Amino acid sequence: MIEIKNLHCQYGDHKVLKGINTTIKKGDKIAIIGPSGSGKSTFLKSLNYLVEPTMGTFESENLKVDFESISPSEIQKIRMKSAMVFQQHELFLNKTVFENILLPMTVVQNIPMDKAMKEAHEILEKVGLVDKKDKYPLMLSGGEQQRVGIGRALAVHAPLLLLDEPTSSLDPELVGGLLSLIQSLNEQEERTMILVSHSLNFVKEIANRIIFLYEGEILLEGSRDYIFSGASNPILEKFLYNLKLAN
Repeated sequence: MIEIKNLHCQYGDHKVLKGINTTIKKGDKIAIIGPSGSGKSTFLKSLNYLVEPTMGTFESENLKVDFESISPSEIQKIRMKSAMVFQQHELFLNKTVFENILLPMTVVQNIPMDKAMKEAHEILEKVGLVDKKDKYPLMLSGGEQQRVGIGRALAVHAPLLLLDEPTSSLDPELVGGLLSLIQSLNEQEERTMILVSHSLNFVKEIANRIIFLYEGEILLEGSRDYIFSGASNPILEKFLYNLKLAN
């Protein structure tokens, strides 16, 4: 379980997050939704310190961190708890598919090469890219590159998987394949997942819990059914209406 209290983040004088409080339970599948500029990606990236919060605490098991006095070793411990799947893939272009998945295990985790290679093959099977293992990222389609990104995140062995708009750069016909992959991974592993997405269908299929961010604050939070049909809030209703039109 991860507990976030009074999380603030700002870029210069611009306050992006204004006191986020939430609890992330083991096995949760959480979708963060909200208008553009509401702080969704900032919140997601703050969970593994890709952006630096200005205030707040992060607590998980035997780790409790105050972001105002965080140390380098605490940053490392936070980052070991999560793995990120980026919107633009962020793959090593000079490495093959197999090497992109192998690196987190051999370089970061110091797993013996023979064991890492065996697991890298298993991950390639999970993400359906065994036949592409010797290809370089620029030789792949957008959907295949995103699968490599998910495979690399799995290789980190972190209990928390963070996905930042994983479908936004994909053609519509590829979204269904990525959805099927993530659903399959959910069934295979008890992994906690937090997803930022503008795709209503994607959110409805993946998430069991929704956080609605508005102007840097959690306006509403609850089950999928509550947010999509039970919550009565004019700001949420307007957002969902516009999102349906866009989708």
